[in-house]
Amino acid sequence: MTSRVRSSLQIFFLLNVFEGLGAFVYLLTIPSDDKQILLFGLSPARLALAAALLLATLIFLGLFTASTRFGSRLIQFTNWLSRIMTRQIVFWISNLGLLLVTVSALSLIALGPGRIAVRYQAYLVRLLPLVIWVGLIALQTMTLLFVAYFHLHQARVRYFFLRFVGNHILFYTLLPIGAVFTIYLTYKLSSSSYIFTDPEYRRYFWYYLVQAAIPLTYFFVPGKARVNTEIKAELEKLWRKFKAHWKLFLIAWICFAAIYLYLGYNAIPTLNARALRFLEREPPFIPIEPMLGMLLSFELNWVMPAELVSPMISLFAFTLIYLFFIFVNEEDASIIPLTMLFILTNSWIVYFSLMGNIELIPAVFGFLGMFSIMRRRYSLGAILLMIGAMIKASTLFFVIPAALVIGYHIIRDRRTLKELNYAVAFIAAFYALWALFGIYLYITNTHGSADYLFTSKGYIIWVTPALRWINQFFGRYIYLTLISLLAFFYKGKYRNTALTLFVLVFIARNISRLWGGYYILFYIPQLVFLTFLGISFLFRTISSHWPGYVKWFVIGALIVTSVTQWTTETNAYNTTINRFNSNLIELVTQMAAELPREVTVVQRRISIKLYFDRLGRDDIQYFNYSENRERTLQGLQESGCIVLLSRQDDLKITDTDLKAIGYQQIYDLQDDTGVWRLWLKDCD
Repeated sequence: MTSRVRSSLQIFFLLNVFEGLGAFVYLLTIPSDDKQILLFGLSPARLALAAALLLATLIFLGLFTASTRFGSRLIQFTNWLSRIMTRQIVFWISNLGLLLVTVSALSLIALGPGRIAVRYQAYLVRLLPLVIWVGLIALQTMTLLFVAYFHLHQARVRYFFLRFVGNHILFYTLLPIGAVFTIYLTYKLSSSSYIFTDPEYRRYFWYYLVQAAIPLTYFFVPGKARVNTEIKAELEKLWRKFKAHWKLFLIAWICFAAIYLYLGYNAIPTLNARALRFLEREPPFIPIEPMLGMLLSFELNWVMPAELVSPMISLFAFTLIYLFFIFVNEEDASIIPLTMLFILTNSWIVYFSLMGNIELIPAVFGFLGMFSIMRRRYSLGAILLMIGAMIKASTLFFVIPAALVIGYHIIRDRRTLKELNYAVAFIAAFYALWALFGIYLYITNTHGSADYLFTSKGYIIWVTPALRWINQFFGRYIYLTLISLLAFFYKGKYRNTALTLFVLVFIARNISRLWGGYYILFYIPQLVFLTFLGISFLFRTISSHWPGYVKWFVIGALIVTSVTQWTTETNAYNTTINRFNSNLIELVTQMAAELPREVTVVQRRISIKLYFDRLGRDDIQYFNYSENRERTLQGLQESGCIVLLSRQDDLKITDTDLKAIGYQQIYDLQDDTGVWRLWLKDCD
C-alpha cells in the first residue's frame, strides 16, 4: 500500500478522536432528570454511555499515536487491508453494510426525537451523539476503503471512468434532472389513483414524463463524442488547477460549507412561502413555477432535516461558483478563499440564498452557460442554459444575450456555423420551452396574464428597475460593488468577458419590473466574478510593485473589510427572526407540552407547523389568515384555543384589538427584531 493510504488511515484515526470528544461533550450538555442522577450530574445510563464514548475516543487516540510511532505495525496493517481489497466480494459487502449503517444513522438524525413515541424520545436524545458518531465512522470507513481500493486497482478504476464515464459525460449530466422527475412520478403513481382517471391530470402526467426522459435524448445526439470531448476538456483543465493547491481549496471549501450550513440551520425556513410548499405539503401535480427546484426540495426533505434542504441546494450553487473561480484563476490561489469570504460575510446574500435557493441555482447555471458561449463552447453553454431554464424562467435573461453573442460570432466568422451542434441546440431549446410552458400555465392561472412581470403603476420601462438595482448594489452590497469596480483595471483575458457579460445581462434583466429581495441572487454570480477580478488586480499590482509582506497586509485589510459587513445594524440577521435573535423554537417546545388538544394556530408569512409536528403534536390545525382585516378579526373570535403568530399590527390589527376579543400574551416571545408577536385565547 502507498504512503497516501497510510496517511489516510492516520487522518481517519485523528478525525475520530475529535469526533469522539465532540460527542462526549455534547452528551454532557444534555439536561438530566434530577430523580436519576448518580454521579457528576449524570444518570446511570448516561454515565455508562459517556464512559463508552470516552473509552472509544481513547482507543482511536491510541491508534493514532501508535500509527505515528510504530510505522512497521501500520505497514503490516495496510498490507493486510491490501489483501482484503483484492477480494471483490468482501469489498462490496463491507461497503454495503457500512452504507446501511450510514443511512440508518442519517434516518434517525433526520427523524428527530419529536417524530417517535414519547416514551422513546428521551433515549434517542441521549443516544443522538453516539448515533451521529457511528454514522460518521461508517461514512469515513467507506471513504477509506475506496481510497485503498483505488490505489490498489488504479488502472482498472481509471479505465472504468475513462470508458464508461468520461465518454458519456453529457448523459451523466442530464441523469440527475431526469431522476428528480422520475422519483416524483413514481411517488405519485404509488400514492394517487386519480392520475389516469382524471383527463387533466393524465395530461400533466405526460408533461412530467417528457421531462423525466431527458437523459434518453443523449442517445439521439449526433456528434455526441465531440460534445463529450468539449466537456471533458473543461473538466480536465479544472482538475489540473485544483490539484495544484488542493489542500488550500479543500480546507477553504470545508470552512465555507460548515459556516454556511450552521447559519442555514439557525434560520427559520418557514419564513419563505415557497419553502412551505415542500415543508408542509407536497407540491401540487399541476405545474407550478419553478417545478424542478420545488420537486428537488420536496425529495431532499425526505432524507434530511428541513432546515438543511435550502442550504444544501444553495451550497451546491456556491460550490459551482467556487469551482468556476478555480477554473479562471490566473493569480495567487488565496484570491479564491478571499472572494468566497466576501460572499459568506454578506448577510443579505447568505439570507436570500437560504430562503430563495430557487433563484440562485438558475442564476449560476445561466451565468456559466453564458460564459461558455462567450468562450465559443456552444454545446456546453446550451446545456447549462437549458438546465437553468428548467429550474426557473429568469434564465431567459441569459438566453437572450447568449443568442446575441452567437449571432455576433456568426457575423464575424461564418465558420462558427460548423461549430454548432444543432441536435444539442434543438434538445436544449425544446426542454427549455417545455419547462417554460408549465411556468406560463402557473403565471396565467395565478396572475391572469404575464403582464404583471412588465407593468405596474408609476413604472418607466427599463429605467425604473435599472435605477433600483444600482441603488441595491451601492446599498446592501457596497463592499462587493466597490471591489468589483477594480475589475476595470485588471489586465487579463477574462476582464472583457466579465464586463460584457454583466452589461448584456443587466440590459436584458431590466425588461422585467421585478426587483429587490431575493431577486438580487440573479446578479450574484456576475457581481462576485467582477469582485474576484478586482481582488486579482490588487494581488497582481502588489506582486509587481511592492514587497511580499504588503500582500499579507492587503489580505488582512480585505478580511477586516469583509467581516465588517456583519457589524452594521441593517444586516439580514438583525432584521429577520431566527434562532440567534429569538426564542421562538424554545416557546414552540414549551407550548407543545402545555397546550390542550384541538388547538388552532392562526399565522401568516411564517409557519410553526414544522416544529409542532416534530414534537408529536399532529392534532393541531393551522389556518393562514387572509389579507382581509374584517374577515380575519371575525375568524380570530371563533371558540376554542387559538394561537396567533403574526407581525406587529399586521392588517392594522393592534394589540388593543386583540385584548378586546380575549387574547393574552401568555408566552413571552423574545424577538430582537421587534416584528413578531405571539398571542393566545382560551388556552387555559
